[in-house]
Amino acid sequence: MVIAGHGRIKAAQQLDLSFVPALRLDLDELAKRAYGLFDNRLGELGGWDKVILPLELQDLFDIVNL
Repeated sequence: MVIAGHGRIKAAQQLDLSFVPALRLDLDELAKRAYGLFDNRLGELGGWDKVILPLELQDLFDIVNL
């Protein structure tokens, strides 16, 4: 059962990837439902910090291009 990450799975399928990194959690039914609700709400509340984002992206670029 996929609780969160449906978009990642769809993208992997479209790219014909045979492997998608995932976490397996041992949750009871109540925790699964709560996690699913939380994950959906988190996407609605999320946003980019327009000051920090370019700095983080530059750091990642620097690490990749050492």
